[in-house]
Amino acid sequence: MKKKQHQFEIWAKRILDKYENILLLGDHDVVFKRHEISGDAYMEHAFHYPYKTTEIRYDERALKDFEDKKNHEFLRKVLVHELCHSITDPLYNTAYDRFTSKEVLENERERLTDHIANIILRLKI
Repeated sequence: MKKKQHQFEIWAKRILDKYENILLLGDHDVVFKRHEISGDAYMEHAFHYPYKTTEIRYDERALKDFEDKKNHEFLRKVLVHELCHSITDPLYNTAYDRFTSKEVLENERERLTDHIANIILRLKI
């Protein structure tokens, strides 16, 4: 692995460790993967439904932003956004499946709602 790529992944893992706890995703396995991404985005999320494995993919544009320290805040927001897909993608995958019953979709909806409620309750505000 290239030095710049390795440094980026160490930096990103520290950020994700903080937010995994807040988002109650400690039982998820999050890995990083260098990957060419088309379009405007330079990071994407691959959730392997129904498993709790999340792959955060990034390309050279993310590494360039990482080198420019003034872009770290923007990168942090993108990383958190991609991590949040671990919460929302099971519902998306279930809804996208055209053979899904109303009951299955409702179960995924309730699971997502309960997860969000637990995040809020953990804040103790």
